[in-house]
Amino acid sequence: MVAERLIALRRDLDLSQYEVADLLHISRCAYSSYETGRRTPPTEILMLLASFFKTTTDYLLGFSDEPSPPPVMDERLRAILRNYYASDERGQDIIYKISMQEGLRYEAPLKPL
Repeated sequence: MVAERLIALRRDLDLSQYEVADLLHISRCAYSSYETGRRTPPTEILMLLASFFKTTTDYLLGFSDEPSPPPVMDERLRAILRNYYASDERGQDIIYKISMQEGLRYEAPLKPL
């Protein structure tokens, strides 16, 4: 899974194996072995690859089919979510309705996280 996804991500950027290896300061031979599946990248390299390709380690490892990382939640959104989960069913319904009204008010269609 890692090999196929690395190849696709690299090709999407129109880069050669040598260019990726050079940009990441690893040997071309090591990078090539990750793409051929002869070697599995160690954790540190896997994290480096995910960061470089702007994806997640879960995507590279095949635990997720979503290549884009989830949006970062700021403190306000975390507080809303904490309040939502701490509320009973009635409170959750009110929070949901308010968010839907605000989405319509600002003509911003709400999408699930």
